[in-house]
Amino acid sequence: MLYRRQARYPDAERLYVRALSMREKALGPQHPEIAGILTNLADIYTRQRRFTQAESALRRAIAIRETAMGPDHPYLASTLSGLAALYGQQKNYAAALTLQTRAIAILEHAFGPDHPDVAHSLSGMSVLLIELKRYAEAGQVAGQALAIAEARLGPEHPEVARILDNLALVNCEQGLFSAAEPLYQRAIAIQKKSLGPQHPDLAGTLTDYATLLRRTRRKKQAAEMETLAKVILVANPGERMARLTIDVRELEHPESFLPAR
Repeated sequence: MLYRRQARYPDAERLYVRALSMREKALGPQHPEIAGILTNLADIYTRQRRFTQAESALRRAIAIRETAMGPDHPYLASTLSGLAALYGQQKNYAAALTLQTRAIAILEHAFGPDHPDVAHSLSGMSVLLIELKRYAEAGQVAGQALAIAEARLGPEHPEVARILDNLALVNCEQGLFSAAEPLYQRAIAIQKKSLGPQHPDLAGTLTDYATLLRRTRRKKQAAEMETLAKVILVANPGERMARLTIDVRELEHPESFLPAR
């Protein structure tokens, strides 16, 4: 949504609240479409750090989807991951991991263990495991996600780059800088090629790579990476978000979570 990308959150919120009211009157408060609007609204609340309201919206969306679609529907997995992302931003990593684990189980049941959406959710799980300092598990999960993404999406897909960034962070957190650096470099190359030089995902990877460069006493190179990242973020004010967030595919194209027909 344009307002979200422009960081015009009050404007976006007004539209979603209005849409919610209209659809509730037309369809009833428990219709599945209401859950989608609530997820969008939760994202806007999260971007304003209004976490209590975001959690309330997501919990209502989860309840609607569980009732209307059943406990094993991919849309429910998406909303569970959204709540996991919210808890992650509040550093409630254990609760987030429980939700993310359930989301992955739903996706594996719906699509099979080698589906790209499973890889995406495994990548999110690896972030939570890093935060919990469970590095061996984080590396294993990120490696599993990478294998799926490379096989199903190709070695130069943006999802591969995102997972490489996470895998590099696993190594960095353990002081394995020589193992992490080529992963960052590959991720940056993929993002520049597939997303372009001004994409916010690239800014995140550049920032992470700068951290490695500073930790290995290459301050000049680190400053260069940080400057590039800042330029990108200035051009994308609505995308300064945490590594694990509500999935934008859910916000814009929820059909991406359904099997191809």
